[in-house]
Amino acid sequence: MNDYFIWALNKARQQTLNLVTDLDNSQLSLQSVAGENHPAWTLGHLFLADCLILSLLQTPNIPSTLQLSSDWREIYAPGKAPSSDRNRYHSKEELVEKLVESNKIRCQAIEKLTITDLAKPTLEPRIAAIQPNVGHVLHYFLFHEGNHGGQLAAWRKTQGLSSASGAFGIV
Repeated sequence: MNDYFIWALNKARQQTLNLVTDLDNSQLSLQSVAGENHPAWTLGHLFLADCLILSLLQTPNIPSTLQLSSDWREIYAPGKAPSSDRNRYHSKEELVEKLVESNKIRCQAIEKLTITDLAKPTLEPRIAAIQPNVGHVLHYFLFHEGNHGGQLAAWRKTQGLSSASGAFGIV
């Protein structure tokens, strides 16, 4: 079962990265309308979500490169409105590196989960109210990345950019 989670998470991440691969740093905070989720915010937000997954899974020995400083939460947390101020966000290179590394670590952690682990209750009360166990959390994060991937695809269209190559073999 974990192979399915890992496959889907890898494909979703590949699609996210495909959607930004041709962008340069100056494009990452462009907005069609104020408050739009632009690529810089979206990439940082997805990294923040990966860190949450690693925490919820109680992943041991998380590399220091995946430790969050307080500014990450202040900039990328749900409810934090994206700004067109490019200087507010991390570089594309750093965002992509963190997403690649965090995906690798989260997949390694998921690979080790047993059916019993997937059925364990979610320890974070706010999340447990809607995602009662670890398996629910993992399913949600597949949806979460796909949702933000869709936002990135729509953002590309509003910016007049072509579609990105599909991670699933289709565009």
